[in-house]
Amino acid sequence: MTSLPTDWRTGIATNYGGAQDGDSPYSPSYGTSIGACGYGLLDKSQWPYWSVGALSPSNMFYSAGPINGCGQCFEIQCVDSGGQFAGRCNGNGGESVTIMVSDACPECEADHIDLQALTYNQLGPMALGRIDIKYRRVNCKPPVNMMVDVDSSSGEGGWIRMTVKNAAARAAIKGVALRGSGSSSWITLTNDWGADSALRTNLCALKIPQKGAYLLCVPTCARWETPSQPVGSPFDMQVTQDDGQVVTCNGCLQEGTGTFQTSMQFRVVGNDDAADIVSYDGATPNSGSSGSSSSGSGPSSAPAPSSLSSSSGGCSACPDTPPNNSYSCAAQKSFGKCGQSWMSGYCKLTCGQCSC
Repeated sequence: MTSLPTDWRTGIATNYGGAQDGDSPYSPSYGTSIGACGYGLLDKSQWPYWSVGALSPSNMFYSAGPINGCGQCFEIQCVDSGGQFAGRCNGNGGESVTIMVSDACPECEADHIDLQALTYNQLGPMALGRIDIKYRRVNCKPPVNMMVDVDSSSGEGGWIRMTVKNAAARAAIKGVALRGSGSSSWITLTNDWGADSALRTNLCALKIPQKGAYLLCVPTCARWETPSQPVGSPFDMQVTQDDGQVVTCNGCLQEGTGTFQTSMQFRVVGNDDAADIVSYDGATPNSGSSGSSSSGSGPSSAPAPSSLSSSSGGCSACPDTPPNNSYSCAAQKSFGKCGQSWMSGYCKLTCGQCSC
């Protein structure tokens, strides 16, 4: 088991959920809505603030520990020179973000990480599609304790399925157990929820995607379940990390479905200088660099937007305002996005909705 942070590795990053996919980067898609890890719809206002990405099943970190990298954190730094995509960073290289893994990318090469578009935009302009990076696994540092989403429960003694979110430190959960109120016996949950393995293999061979997340091709390993939940609520819960660290909360889960905030959290071991995950409004690229740490609603300073950005144009009768600072109206039109419903009200002049 490797210590954190790990050594840097080189690779490339792409982005999903933007205009090139026919989506608005401000709307949930792929790893922020139906990611293969099983976290479901992520709230952009809560940690990890859509600062998420997808790992290839060929990535060494995907197979090195439990739950296929789900929930683990990585620091990603843009590399501006010496690679096949030189000159694409927002600044002169060194721009850095920290992400949490929420999805898998079966079509990606081993050291290829697919990032949510707004997160990618902090490193390089979304429109350029690919950048050179170096990355390393780091400790997760959520500002809250673990949270549990129980999405399926058939009642006392019956089936229960849940997802553990906001794990700190290594965030490599290898075990979850429950026990009923007053009981001394733990019931161990499994995390092999998903489609029939043979069906999953066939669909994977056909490479049938669903919005970028190969839901039946990749098991949703962050979901835990048992056909025999404890008798006697509220339930106690125990979560084990891959380094053997065990945390417990007593009476933290009620019977039935819902979202439950717990009192437990893994502790970070050792010295980790990686930047924390911070919220980001997508308005301007982040100028943070490796080793920095900040908190709050977004970056305190940033470089000027990319040359691909565009301010409002047109005239009062026919404004030509792009939906964000990453694509000009001309770029949106070249992508064939003028007919998309989310473009309504944007780029009116360029898209021929009116004239000056």
